[in-house]
Amino acid sequence: MYTALLRNPIIPSPTQPTRAFPNRSWGSDMSEWTAIAPTLRTLLRPPSRPANRQRVALWNEDKRLFSYPIAPFLDALIVQDTADKRIFVTQDMVANWSVEAEHILRQGLANLDPTDGLRQSNEHQGLWLLRPEDGYASSRLLMPGFLEAFESKCRGEPVAVVPIEGLLFVADSADLGALEALLSQTWALYSKESTPLSPVPYVKHGTFGLKPWSPTDDSPVQSQLTRAFLYLAGNEYAHQHALLTEWAATQPDPPFIAPFLMMKRGGHLGGMTVLPPRPALLPMATWVRCGTEDPKGDAPLREWEALSKEGIIGRPEDQWNPPRWKIS
Repeated sequence: MYTALLRNPIIPSPTQPTRAFPNRSWGSDMSEWTAIAPTLRTLLRPPSRPANRQRVALWNEDKRLFSYPIAPFLDALIVQDTADKRIFVTQDMVANWSVEAEHILRQGLANLDPTDGLRQSNEHQGLWLLRPEDGYASSRLLMPGFLEAFESKCRGEPVAVVPIEGLLFVADSADLGALEALLSQTWALYSKESTPLSPVPYVKHGTFGLKPWSPTDDSPVQSQLTRAFLYLAGNEYAHQHALLTEWAATQPDPPFIAPFLMMKRGGHLGGMTVLPPRPALLPMATWVRCGTEDPKGDAPLREWEALSKEGIIGRPEDQWNPPRWKIS
């Protein structure tokens, strides 16, 4: 079930720039770039953070933040970090620099020490913690070669989690005790933190990409992985729902903003949404209740993949983050 969830095309390829910043050179103010480059930091954020990010992107296009898709419900942003302030970099700021998107990401990572605050767990040989003094623990996960450096120390593959900005865990996938400790500590942090990042374990994917770790279907931690992914999706769609409902009210033919819910069916946990008989914007889901706006109704419940194969559900729209599918 977890693997099936990840087959949904819910983000652009993490190795390709998004529509917001095409892969080309921008302006020509290299003097400004030279001065600012040493202060830049690359960091990870879900779509709901910073708090006004989605609202600004929807209503103030000229103030949209520079972002890069890293994994489902996780993006790379850039901040200018100085002694007295930290400013998120916008697309307009980037437009004044004659640099590529990936070069900006590399610069923000190059300004960080990759091993600051790294130590091995005292309880589990296959578990490592990184808590750097600068607070950018999650950023290290994007550094070229960072996760790969643990391969020689693992019997399986190195798996990483970034539940909060200031702490990163890496575990050996072949060490069940380390994995269970990783997931337990991650969930405790993610569920209690007011501004968490992600409870999902990741492996490297491409140059600047991550993908949720997907072990064999009989893995003893499978249910915990599914829960983590669904809670991340649920939290992000919940933040988005109110804003899109507000936006829809301003449209001449307002679409229905479908909810994202968790449900258990046939012993499996998954995501569920509805498809009413009118224009709608759907979140990612495992199952879809068709012909109604009521998630608890008696309308037929169908699998997302079946609706996709029939052409009822196509590709996600470009402008929504988290992704939405437009159904006319």
